[in-house]
Amino acid sequence: MTDVILAPQIAALINQAGDLVMSCCDFMGRVLDAPDDVKEVRNEVAAFQNDIRSLESFVLNNSDDFKDVMNLSSSNGTLETAKSIIDDLAKYLDLKRSFPPAPAKLGRFQLDKMMWLMKSDHIHKFLDKLKSCRESVNLTLTTLLTKQVKKIENEVTQIGCRLTDQEKRRILAWFHVNDSYMRTMHANKRLQYEQNTCEWMHRNPEWAKWLSGPRCGHGHCRYIHIEGIPGAGKTVLASYLIEKSAEHCRSLGSTYYYCHYTRAQDETIPLLQRTIKDLMGQLAISMGARYIPKRMRERYDVDTELDTQDLLACLEDVSCQFEDGVRIIVDALDESRGRDNLLRVLITIGTDDRFRNVSLLTTSRIEPDIVESVQKLGHLCTIISMANPDVRADIRKVVHSELTKRHWTPKFTKEVEDKLVNGSKGMFRWVACQLDLLKRLEQRYISDEQVIRGKLQDLPDDIFKTYERILLEIPEDHKEFARTALALICSKSHDIPTAEILVEASLHYVPYGNITKYNVAALSKICGCLINVNALNKTPDSVFNRDNEGVVFSRVSLAHYTVKEYLFHPDTAKGPAKFFALEEKNLKTVYMTVVFNGLSHFRPGGGTAKKDPVTRFDEFCLQETERFLRSRERACVLDNDKLTSIVISSLKPCAPHAAFLKLQRGISRVMRDYFSTWNAMIHQLEIQPLGEAEVTDPVGVLVNLVHLRWNEMAERYLEHPDIKGLPRRTRDKLWTTTFKFKGNEYEHETLLMLCVRKRLISFLELFTRKGAYFDEESEILFAAMYDPYRHNSSVALALRMLRTMLDLGSGAKPDPTPSRPGGRYPPPEEASTLKAQFAFTPLQVATVILEYDLVEALLDGGANPNGVGTRNGQIPHDYHDNPDGPDCKYLCKMGLKTPLDICRLTQPPWANPGEKEALVASKRCDIERLLKRWGAEEPEDSEDSESGEVDGMDIDRELIDLTS
Repeated sequence: MTDVILAPQIAALINQAGDLVMSCCDFMGRVLDAPDDVKEVRNEVAAFQNDIRSLESFVLNNSDDFKDVMNLSSSNGTLETAKSIIDDLAKYLDLKRSFPPAPAKLGRFQLDKMMWLMKSDHIHKFLDKLKSCRESVNLTLTTLLTKQVKKIENEVTQIGCRLTDQEKRRILAWFHVNDSYMRTMHANKRLQYEQNTCEWMHRNPEWAKWLSGPRCGHGHCRYIHIEGIPGAGKTVLASYLIEKSAEHCRSLGSTYYYCHYTRAQDETIPLLQRTIKDLMGQLAISMGARYIPKRMRERYDVDTELDTQDLLACLEDVSCQFEDGVRIIVDALDESRGRDNLLRVLITIGTDDRFRNVSLLTTSRIEPDIVESVQKLGHLCTIISMANPDVRADIRKVVHSELTKRHWTPKFTKEVEDKLVNGSKGMFRWVACQLDLLKRLEQRYISDEQVIRGKLQDLPDDIFKTYERILLEIPEDHKEFARTALALICSKSHDIPTAEILVEASLHYVPYGNITKYNVAALSKICGCLINVNALNKTPDSVFNRDNEGVVFSRVSLAHYTVKEYLFHPDTAKGPAKFFALEEKNLKTVYMTVVFNGLSHFRPGGGTAKKDPVTRFDEFCLQETERFLRSRERACVLDNDKLTSIVISSLKPCAPHAAFLKLQRGISRVMRDYFSTWNAMIHQLEIQPLGEAEVTDPVGVLVNLVHLRWNEMAERYLEHPDIKGLPRRTRDKLWTTTFKFKGNEYEHETLLMLCVRKRLISFLELFTRKGAYFDEESEILFAAMYDPYRHNSSVALALRMLRTMLDLGSGAKPDPTPSRPGGRYPPPEEASTLKAQFAFTPLQVATVILEYDLVEALLDGGANPNGVGTRNGQIPHDYHDNPDGPDCKYLCKMGLKTPLDICRLTQPPWANPGEKEALVASKRCDIERLLKRWGAEEPEDSEDSESGEVDGMDIDRELIDLTS
């Protein structure tokens, strides 16, 4: 009931305080040199309003009847007293009439100022009383928060007592967060820190309050936002502050998160997950036991993923376990995709009373939406700009430190230092690029002061012009290499594990005679300050056993987000450096061209050590092509003829990687699982296609495209020179050439039968349009109708296949004769005495299941309405799985009856005995009329037919179940 009683009273007080704050702000905006007393009134009343808001939030979120809160609302309590003080203060100030609405003239201003001095003492008496009320409210809030923390601690203790250590481990394993990338990124950013910089933050009193956390008491600064232009050094500053925060609290209650453009994701969920997991790990160390938040346990019990609100509840819970509070630093908000959600969550953490124990610091560029969001918070958020003299002083330190390494005269060193500092405009990034320019001159043994002075006379105005100059200075014979490397790094598909692999991948467009010129050192030298090359702390993972490689690996990344912005900017494509301009739509094509082309040069046994079966680049190409073939983003291939040809070549059974993977399949289950798509494609063929050599590869490619369900590429391939260049008679063999899969029951498969069995009607129709015919496919109609009630098939799909195959010119025979030798029936000793026929016809199969559309399609295609099967005839392969089963035996016996007789006797598999009698009867009548229309004749022995017995078998009791 507390919320019902207090909520209206608190809301009214908040509105009253808000009105007075707005009056003060309006007054200060309209009046020149407004008295400091008004500013003090505004600040004190705003602070009181914020405390009352915190009280309101607590009351609304906690319905318990707290005695301490009720005391505040008594008739002579704090809230009524504060309401009276604010009311009296507003009347006494009478701001709307104290000064005219326009800036006062000098005489009038001085007179009013003298009158105001007489009010000053009374104003301060009002403020002293209001401060007393505020202290009372804060004391109550502290008491309430303490009770709430104890309540949470009790709940956590109860949960902890109920959970065994094994259960806690399972929950933590379920809440899996991999933060190795975040730790690596922080380590790399620390390396960029220059000694004695960033120390200006320690002179800011808000930073000291932020570090102190809740212990700071009334003046606790909970939320700091640092903003600055691109290249101002925000991320390096963030890494420095992360270290200082960890040092201050001894790594207990301090965590961080770097947003980054390369992940191209909404960072909200990952940030909360990583923050909670990191803090839980710190608690486990300090408490000596694993800690599980209540909400996490609840979601684990029902196996439901934690959403944003769940994670916020977990963070609230976890943060209350740290007596000295929690400090969270989040860098580069602007690099999160769809950052509206992230901003809302961070503002909640930084201002909501639920997270009073959390100190939050964020950094970002000066983006309108971010600026507007933090400015709305007013005094709840301290905004620090990087555009300040201290940053300029840090830039001078960096420049001075670098220039003193050169053997220049002090005068010239000072001249260059001033030139760079004055031109930086607060951008560390700009300075870093100019220092790289000087380093390049030094590497070319250019140390003459006049030459260097000349280079510095025409420095670029901004960072984009700087990048343009760097790219234009790349030698002509290195440009292809540099462009490919930059494109691969910028690609969304970029997951190149090492710099060494990137170098080899970037050789795609380099003339063969020049490839030996390039290595990681050459890449670093050519691209200069556009990229960062960092040593990896551990050897990258590999599927293969790579003992004794003896190589120290490194990784390449863009030096700064602005490099990508420049390369993708529309003006770059129109400027002098347009050769290096990039477009998002082309990057995936470049990336896939490189990896598929690398696969075409696959070379087993080319690894670093003698035992290495393949190079790391070959392994990378296998991994990336495997991932790409499994993905749904394959359209880019069809837009590029060159890439289309490379991909097609990789799908041929004779491709360089095929023999290697076939061997590995036989000796390594890990390999088989790791490259499952490749293993299931060209490596699935147990033997080469049983046909002429010139159709072996085309059939293999088409088989793989069927496996990939990639009908667009199959259509493109059938127009490819590999196919169009074949004589017509050879092209016709594409559809009749047989092959076998490893472990497959079908010993002699064809492309057309494969499409039917996999129910791939789009491929079947495509192949028919491209000239496929069914003359030699004696069992294909049977296969189309086999078990049409499976979950991945349907009667409608079977009908579509039948019509495609029976269409004029397609060649499928509605009354086929077996072309496959040796069925289970007849016995070998009787086979020579019987004419080779099937045990039943396709029309009989369609009639057995009483499917009108299938019967009609077969009759339209020329099926004999009176045709019957042969006793002990051959059984189609698909129906051969269990020849002694009731379905196959039933079909064989029904095959001795005419379709009209079958129509009257059969019990279809979709109708259970005693059910759907009216529907079955209706279908019998429809099909009987259809058969008679096409010339079906009455059976000779109608009495036997009406009895419902065939060779002693009771038809009514024997159901067809083709799914068993």
